[in-house]
Amino acid sequence: MPLDEFIIAVFCCIESLLQEVQHAYPGRQRGFAPRLADSEVLSMETVGECLGIDAEKQIWHYFRHHLNLSRLNHWLPGCERTRT
Repeated sequence: MPLDEFIIAVFCCIESLLQEVQHAYPGRQRGFAPRLADSEVLSMETVGECLGIDAEKQIWHYFRHHLNLSRLNHWLPGCERTRT
């Protein structure tokens, strides 16, 4: 399976499961909205670990670089918003 398809599959699975969990246990209700959705962060962490990238900073850098080169921008829009 190509990496882009794997990332999309992980994101869709996490998004679906997270909606079920948040329906039963609502999450944050106050404060500033985060730049990344919970499903985006969990997807990035999961895929990063599957790729053998352990450090959060390395995962973040990998995704920032990978999103510049792929068609994933619309699947993980929060990553696009936080680019510097």
